[in-house]
Amino acid sequence: YGDHRDLHLSIRRQRQMCIRDSVNIVPNTTVNETDFDDNIPDPDGIPGRITSRNTGLRPWTADNYDVSLEYYTDQGGTFTAGVFRKDIRDFFASDIRIATEADTEQLGLEPHYIGFQMTTKINAGDARVSGAELSMRHSLAPLGQWGRHFSIFANATKLELKGDRQADFSGFIKNSSSWGITFDRSRLTLMAKWNWRGKQKGTAITNFGPEAYNYSGARTHLDLNCDYQFSKRMSVFLNARNVFDIRTVSQRYSTETPDYARRFSSAEYGVQLGAGVRGAF
Repeated sequence: YGDHRDLHLSIRRQRQMCIRDSVNIVPNTTVNETDFDDNIPDPDGIPGRITSRNTGLRPWTADNYDVSLEYYTDQGGTFTAGVFRKDIRDFFASDIRIATEADTEQLGLEPHYIGFQMTTKINAGDARVSGAELSMRHSLAPLGQWGRHFSIFANATKLELKGDRQADFSGFIKNSSSWGITFDRSRLTLMAKWNWRGKQKGTAITNFGPEAYNYSGARTHLDLNCDYQFSKRMSVFLNARNVFDIRTVSQRYSTETPDYARRFSSAEYGVQLGAGVRGAF
C-alpha cells in the first residue's frame, strides 16, 4: 500500500466461492414444443426445447486480484484507474445440443422428443475474467461561481473473457461506459446520464451453424432523474429511462451467416417512467 497526500494505491486479493443455486440442482425437466404456422414444420427449425437441471453441478471458486490508483483533488473530485483479474475454477457453462435417444431415455421422455434442443448447466473447467476500469467525478467550480452547482462524471470498463467454448459469459459485457452531468442547488437535484453498452454475446444456438450465438447489439440511451427535497425527512422524485426510446436489436448468427441475415429482432419498449415519495421516520 502507498499513500502520498491525495494519491492512493490499493492492492487486494480475495477468494470467492459461488454456492450453487438450489434452482439449478433440484431435479426438473421442462419441455416447450414449437408451434409451427399452418402445422407445416420448418425443416431448418427446432421442433422444441428441453431444459434439464443438473443435480451434480458443483460451485465455482475464484481468486480475485485488484489493483487501483485513486487521486483526489482539492475541490473534492476523484479520478480512479484500476485493473483486475478473476481466476475461476469449475466455471458454469450451458451445454446445448440436439437430444438423442439416449438423452430422452435418461430423462424419461418419449422418442417423440428426439431432435429437440436440449440445454443444461455444467461445470466447464477453468475460466478467466480480466479487465480495466476508469472513472472520474469532478465539480465545475473551477470554471466560476456558476460551476459550483454542476458536477460531471464518467466511467468505462473493458473486459477480456477466456474459457471453454461453452463457458457461460452471457452475463458479461466486454465494453461499457457511462457519463453525465448533475445539477445540485438548494433542494433540487437534476441528473442526465448517458449509458453505452457494447455488443453482448449470449447463449449458443445449435441449428445456426458453427460457432452460432445470440447477441444483443450495442446501444446508447439517456436517463434523466429529478429529485426535490421538501424537508429533511421527505422528498419526491421523477425518473425517465431511455428518454429517446432507443431500439434493442438482437442478432443470431454463426461464422457462416452473411451480414444482412444476422439481425433477428428489433424492439422498442418506450420510455420507462418512475415517480414516488421518499421518507425517513
